[in-house]
Amino acid sequence: MHIETVTGLRRHFLLYAAAGPAANLISGTLAALFVNFPPLPLRMTWVASFAAGFSVLSLILGLLSLVPYGKTLRSDGARIWMLLTSYEGTRRWITAAALASQQRKGVRPKDWKRTWLKAVCSLRDASFDEISGNMLAYIAASDIKDAPTAASHLERCLELTPSSQPMSRDFVTREASFFCAWFRSDPLLAERWISQMKRPKVMSPLLRIRTDIALDCAHLKFDDAIDDWRKGAVFIEHLPITPFKVPLQESWREWGDEIRDKKNRQ
Repeated sequence: MHIETVTGLRRHFLLYAAAGPAANLISGTLAALFVNFPPLPLRMTWVASFAAGFSVLSLILGLLSLVPYGKTLRSDGARIWMLLTSYEGTRRWITAAALASQQRKGVRPKDWKRTWLKAVCSLRDASFDEISGNMLAYIAASDIKDAPTAASHLERCLELTPSSQPMSRDFVTREASFFCAWFRSDPLLAERWISQMKRPKVMSPLLRIRTDIALDCAHLKFDDAIDDWRKGAVFIEHLPITPFKVPLQESWREWGDEIRDKKNRQ
């Protein structure tokens, strides 16, 4: 979705949430019709048997997805119910999609709309949406070097991660490690956070380099940090050309200047 405004989109998001169950229900119904009224050449063949199984499976999946369940990962039915009954939850979900749209267009987090960042973490309901909203706000605060605001959003994410998916827990834990190393210059606590990651090898190469740089700086190994920073610059250079690449290169260059400033202050 390419979103320019967060107003007047509830109907669009309702269609978006209902599209998946509708596809299952429609295809299941068509398959059921085929089973009951098959063309003569296809009667008593594997095609009819396959259509019968497909029909049952599609209808079951369509009906189950309409059941409003889930807090960590919400079903389509839960999304539809939220869109119909919760103004705050709807605004948060639409705003998160709008911020993701800005990121895909190459807008740096420090330039994200303040009103959207406020809306995306305004509702406290211990849901996956709340974790995502606070993480977006944390990323934006980090990009403008607002450590207190970044810390408050990161702490809320850490409070909620025990009930989240393993990938989300590892992502937040890694950010806690980075924050302690870069903003707090506390390598011991940073390494303690890393030790709590369940699958550290799943981390993307650039994020691993970023964490290593922060740890090098916390250990006052600035030459190693600059070497790792150069590796990150080369990695970014070889990324596919997308709107996201230019702001990433810009922020990476700025970070290199900050690393050198830290080195000169020692």
